[in-house]
Amino acid sequence: MSEEVKEPRKRGGNNGKSPVIGNNALKVATGDLTTFIQNMVDLKRLPAIKTDEELEQRLNLYFDWCIQNDMKPGVEGMALACGVDRRTLWDWETANSWKYSRRAEIVKRAKQIISCSLEQLIMQNKINVIGGIFMMKNHFGYTDKSEVELSSSNNALSPGLTREQIIEKIRTDVVIDEEE
Repeated sequence: MSEEVKEPRKRGGNNGKSPVIGNNALKVATGDLTTFIQNMVDLKRLPAIKTDEELEQRLNLYFDWCIQNDMKPGVEGMALACGVDRRTLWDWETANSWKYSRRAEIVKRAKQIISCSLEQLIMQNKINVIGGIFMMKNHFGYTDKSEVELSSSNNALSPGLTREQIIEKIRTDVVIDEEE
């Protein structure tokens, strides 16, 4: 008795191809994932750094390693190479205990290399612009924001007004519908 293998049911209006389900989102050749994972394991095996000098040497080693292995440098990879997580790098860069230290400057300069590389990749259309924008916002402090300033000098209740002035201003400026 032979069993019949059924094709998976196709879903959605995109010919059954989801950008995130299954392998549809991956754009890698056979062996790429093995290489990526092996490279990350190699970084993980490095001992954690302890001094500012070790940090500077390790980051130089990390960037040299990226060049030799044709890997794009990133904040997560940089943290992995240092034996810490990205939050620790963020703390070294921004926390008051490190803010004006050599360690903060070392991390800032290393992140600047990554940021400049990412900027070039985006401008040369070598990576997805949306992904690039996400990374710039997530790791490098870029933001999209619009600021709206509302002011009206005629109707403002400034902090310097007395209680009586505020009551008078409300009495003369606020319309009360008394028909009810």
